[in-house]
Amino acid sequence: MGLRRNGFVFGFFLFSLLLPVGLRAQGVQATLKGRVTDSSGAVVPGAKIAVTNTGTNVAFNTATDSAGLYSVPFLNPGSYSISAEASGFKKLVRQDLVLSVDQTLEVDLALEVGALSEQLTVTGEAPLLETAKADRGTLVDQESVAELPLNGRNPFMLAKIVAGVNFNGTVIYQRPFDNGAIAQWTINGGLYESNEFLLDGAPNNAEAGTNNIAYVPPVDAVQEFKIQTNSYDAQYGHTSGGIVNVSLKTGTNTPHGTVYEYARRKGWDANSFQNNAVGAPKGDHYLDQYGGQIAGPVYIPKIYNGRNRTFFLFDLEKYRENTPRPYTLSVPAPEFSSGNFTKLVDGSNQAITIFDPATGQNVNGTWTRQPFPNNTIPANRINPIAKAIIGYYPAPNTTTPGQPYSQNNLYFDAPDKDSFYNEVVKIDQQIGSRNHLSFREIRSNRLEMGYDGSNAIIGVGQEGSLPEIRTNDSLGLEWVGIISSQIVIDARVSFARYLGEDRGDANAGFDLTKLGFPSSLVNSLPGGPFFGTYSFSNYFQMGQYPTGDITNTGSAAASLNWNVRNHTIKAGVDLRDIQYITQNFSTALSLSGSPQWTQQNYALADPLSGNDIASWLLGTPSGGSSGYNLLGLYQEHYYAPWVQDDWRITPRLSLNLGLRWDFNVPPVERFNRMNRGFSPTEANPVSQLVNQQQFPGYTVAGGLLFAGVNGQPRTAADTYNKAIQPRAGAAYKVSEKFVLRGGWGRYYINPTNTYIQSNGFSTSTPLVTSNDGGRTPIPNLINNPFPSGLLLPGGASLGAATFVGQSVTVVNPKFILPNVDQFSFGVQYELPGHSKVDASYVGSRGNNLESTQSMNFIPLSLRQQCDAWEGGTASYCQALIPNPFYQSAPFSGTSYYTSPTLARATLTVPYPQFSGITLAKANAAHSWYNSAQIGYEVRARNGLTLVADWTMSKQIFQNGYNDIQQLVPERSIYRYDQPESVKATVVYQLPFGRGHKFFGSSGRLVSRLVGGWETNVLFGYHSGIPWAYPSSGSFIYVKNAKLPNINWHAPIVQVVQPCVAQWNTNGTITMQSFSTRAGCTSYNFLSEPLYAPAAEPAYSGQIRSMSAPNFDFSLNKTTRINERAGVQFRAEVFNLCNKFIFYQQQTNNSLTSSSFGTVVPANVSSNNGNQPRVIQLSVKFNF
Repeated sequence: MGLRRNGFVFGFFLFSLLLPVGLRAQGVQATLKGRVTDSSGAVVPGAKIAVTNTGTNVAFNTATDSAGLYSVPFLNPGSYSISAEASGFKKLVRQDLVLSVDQTLEVDLALEVGALSEQLTVTGEAPLLETAKADRGTLVDQESVAELPLNGRNPFMLAKIVAGVNFNGTVIYQRPFDNGAIAQWTINGGLYESNEFLLDGAPNNAEAGTNNIAYVPPVDAVQEFKIQTNSYDAQYGHTSGGIVNVSLKTGTNTPHGTVYEYARRKGWDANSFQNNAVGAPKGDHYLDQYGGQIAGPVYIPKIYNGRNRTFFLFDLEKYRENTPRPYTLSVPAPEFSSGNFTKLVDGSNQAITIFDPATGQNVNGTWTRQPFPNNTIPANRINPIAKAIIGYYPAPNTTTPGQPYSQNNLYFDAPDKDSFYNEVVKIDQQIGSRNHLSFREIRSNRLEMGYDGSNAIIGVGQEGSLPEIRTNDSLGLEWVGIISSQIVIDARVSFARYLGEDRGDANAGFDLTKLGFPSSLVNSLPGGPFFGTYSFSNYFQMGQYPTGDITNTGSAAASLNWNVRNHTIKAGVDLRDIQYITQNFSTALSLSGSPQWTQQNYALADPLSGNDIASWLLGTPSGGSSGYNLLGLYQEHYYAPWVQDDWRITPRLSLNLGLRWDFNVPPVERFNRMNRGFSPTEANPVSQLVNQQQFPGYTVAGGLLFAGVNGQPRTAADTYNKAIQPRAGAAYKVSEKFVLRGGWGRYYINPTNTYIQSNGFSTSTPLVTSNDGGRTPIPNLINNPFPSGLLLPGGASLGAATFVGQSVTVVNPKFILPNVDQFSFGVQYELPGHSKVDASYVGSRGNNLESTQSMNFIPLSLRQQCDAWEGGTASYCQALIPNPFYQSAPFSGTSYYTSPTLARATLTVPYPQFSGITLAKANAAHSWYNSAQIGYEVRARNGLTLVADWTMSKQIFQNGYNDIQQLVPERSIYRYDQPESVKATVVYQLPFGRGHKFFGSSGRLVSRLVGGWETNVLFGYHSGIPWAYPSSGSFIYVKNAKLPNINWHAPIVQVVQPCVAQWNTNGTITMQSFSTRAGCTSYNFLSEPLYAPAAEPAYSGQIRSMSAPNFDFSLNKTTRINERAGVQFRAEVFNLCNKFIFYQQQTNNSLTSSSFGTVVPANVSSNNGNQPRVIQLSVKFNF
């Protein structure tokens, strides 16, 4: 999976030549526009305008039109001056204009009568109020990017300071190579992980079907960072929430650079909460993040002088870290392997009994088993293969009070080891005064060795990032051409490759016969020799198969900017070609264990009966499979023409009107190895194999369709061609200090890669665990898990008979691209002290959002006969009836083939030949978001820059149904709803030293000691995320279960009332035993009986996870060595107050567990909490 750089560069240039010329879609550049008048207010047509970048001395020339208007687009962020000159007037020069990412700055110029040789120079600050556009967002300038305490030095994490933006990724993963976690934002009601990321205006998303960030530049290479939380500009799309724009620096006429080292060490850190809970010492932590940058004009003595023409930037950063990851996991007690479960108790010390599945019998309509004597499995019943596998678990080394026996009994602290390389090369070339070229090459590579908080085995049986590899390579080329004073064109091409691998190398090459598996089975498994994967209900998974993918993204774009009197018209098209290559290798052997076979009633979970290891030791897994995975090559296209008119109707009123049209062409697979929906009416050929004497007239319909076969199109679904997105915004300047702004816009969302379904080309042979509907397991099944052999990939050859007897996922071929309507209205008011306040209402509505739903559920009439809640009896659905597909060859490898009878509920569904059908991309989800957002900003006044925001919001999400048979929709709080947040950032240069309030006239030595000090603060507080309602089985939330006072610092935190009752199959209601012991006299939750309507996952707005404020702080000291050079020392403290916050940790929400509604802080994985206090010291040399 390696990538040779020479071939990569050649491929890029070949791509740039062959790709059709496109029109640009995303802008990182700024626009400077305005009106030129004389002292009486009359317009001055034909005035010469020159806009000059003060760093490069590159000028952009234009002239005012007949209305006195000028506009200079496509300016890179930076510092500029503007001059205006006309016959009979003094030349006017305005300096120190700072342009930001995607900013439209209006600067009106008033000329004074006089000789052209006279010059009037004005030094002005950028206006605080935004009077030209209705867009909302936050700009983080170069100083703040460089100076704020930034954990991991990842500029994208500055999004945390923006109103309406919530970070939902794993808190500890904020580093520049944590591509997935750092993309997990919700912005103004948009969906989780569904935002657009841009780098210098080009797409910066990693994997096809996701919105992960591909590349994170070093902090010192970033010019500016901007999050557009509401944009009414048609040049943007592909998002449900926001657009994250990062612009890279360019070289200037003055050579400059940096060399730096950021360091962390064990002795500077606080100990983790997990270590303190078990009395363990601090782990060995170190971090070295070091690098440098050099930039300036290209100068080759006596050969070439690139001043004012050719500029370069080179930035290189490396990262080495050893990070302790303490966590507590569960492993089987040593005596379990010999069958001894006499110590097995729940968290309340109540005995848990294991039952013998061989003793099951029907007692008064209920299947009942007898317990093993003395809760011990006889030695002759223990399967040697099963025993050998669990022998790879390490021995327990701790106990956790209040937890069930053999739970949370292993403390593990194996560090993650990370190595990262990051490089940026950028060349800018000015060709005359009308053409500008820019080229960039970026590359990063990450290598990690880590256990990811999910496994504690060193060697065979391990699972995690062992290793994990992520590589990014990207090239970009841009041209800006000034055609005339009214027309400017910007064109660009880019190519990016993202490679990701996740492996467990210690599992490779393992001989499964060492565990006792027969060689006949081992030789038939797909792929090379591997340990396999083994998962359990209450213990961590063992084993891992390698996965990986490659995404190649090519984009071409350009836009035309045309100034027509008081209209600035832009038009363009965004073109993207995405190639997605999967490398998820075959899962040769995957087995699982659950308490199912050793609980008293096979159909009803019971907290006081059954154990997954006990069931496993009998050689009776509860599930499993062996599969061949397709290594597919997919390609999809995206086209989006757009037009935008920014209309300055009057000097006070501006309108932003836009229209965009997205074409997301669903993916194709190079060799048509892909499904394309489901035909509900097609006669299924398995009907011809049914014994018509036993089942006269029995036929079934419905089957899979295949892309490119029998007249089906090659794409996974139809291309939706109605994705038209109108945008409208307005800004009205009531006075010089007061602006009204508002807008509405529609966005179509980047669809996920659930398009990709390859049933028939990838195959999975399911484990048949029972031949009597789950009542009795097949004895010692683990000895020969697949007695009928393995299903081989047959592609589309079986047609509608493909995957019969199995569960399939199919794609809705009429999928409608989801869209989000965004809207806002607010005011900006300028206050004294170069500050402003912004108050707005912001909302969004999500329409036709992606969802999944079952297509193969029992009919309402049958459900009512089986659901005790509706007066039915579960045994009616559980009753075994003759199986029409018994011994039918297409069902080989499934229980349909091996079982002469199946449960009535299995065969009385619309498509009985399938065990389940899930429809992906069902367009049944919707969202509603409303918020009030208030912000206050002080911009660079007396050394102080301050930004503070307060947001109060609510987001509702509808996804699926509470009752699928009667299509009763389910609505609840969105899983990432956070109704209140407060954020603030401070950059403050202390007023000491020469030229400042204190020690202003001190000598050089004193000034160097007391001057150059700066403090910086990042503060954030937000509400906890909603509690997840129980997900196992159906239930009724009867009344508010929130406890009045939650002690988040208790050894065991009880978050909800533990009062649960069970609605039994005979119609009676009984309290769960653990609820009775807790003193409950009434219930808050009622577990519904079997076959009651099943709800989709839902979340509670009354019960929320823990939250607490977070402070990050830095103190910097900069000392000038001379006019050109200086050195900065800085100390940064992250999580200054050392608060342990496990807001991403949900409680135990199993209604059959004695630990229901609780969380044990000491056992919270470091992946679900935050870091302890960390101190980082650094030194940076600037020249």
